[in-house]
Amino acid sequence: MLKSHRNLLEPRPSDRLRIGDRIVDIPLREIAPATGGDAVRVTLKSLSVLLTLVAHANKLVSREALLEWVWPDTLPGDDVVTQAITQLRRALGDDREQSRYIETLAKQGYRLIAPVEWLVDEASATADSAPVGASADAPAADAATPAKRARWPWGLGAALMLLTVVAVLAYWRGRDDAAVLAPVAATPAPVARVALQRIASSPQREESPSLSPDGSQIVYVLNRQDLHAGALALQTTSAVQPRLLTPLVDDRWDGFPAWSPN
Repeated sequence: MLKSHRNLLEPRPSDRLRIGDRIVDIPLREIAPATGGDAVRVTLKSLSVLLTLVAHANKLVSREALLEWVWPDTLPGDDVVTQAITQLRRALGDDREQSRYIETLAKQGYRLIAPVEWLVDEASATADSAPVGASADAPAADAATPAKRARWPWGLGAALMLLTVVAVLAYWRGRDDAAVLAPVAATPAPVARVALQRIASSPQREESPSLSPDGSQIVYVLNRQDLHAGALALQTTSAVQPRLLTPLVDDRWDGFPAWSPN
């Protein structure tokens, strides 16, 4: 049995995953049938419980481990775990007596028994297979051709102007051997694709993020909604509830978080 939680979803493969015959949209906190139908939105705590079970798929996770990870530095009752599991079962269409998704082991914990598959967006997969800055569709490529041709007259005019200036300077300086250099078109450097991942999405304003040396945690400034206080918040690099390192006190702003090298 797992008594403590290690976050195994860093970095998270994508924002969507399939559990059994259900699709989970992590940023929207929605669970919907894979064949189509109404989506059910769950709470952030319930989603964190689900991601913890996904991280340890087919392994038993104790209630103590869920309380320690999803409700850190708080004193919730055991019923919060039960409520989260009940909400997840309702959204997944699961039955406790004949479990197909979340198995309950009395006085021990829970185990995710449904198959898990991370889904990659079709748009992202198409963009990865196409050259950077070009569309994968043929009509879009044809539409870009006139734009390239339209730039040729401007480049030719610039080249003629440069040649004229060089010739005039050579004449006035008496340089019979002046060399005329044709302009060389600069080749744009390839643009590296950067994978973006949503980490924090609370109503407050987050700023000044600082990533830990091993890339597993991030600390940032969490401002109160009225902007009259700011505190330091810590969380892993996944969509889970942050933990306050300093309290939110009126007219007090904690900032400039940094990590030691080790």
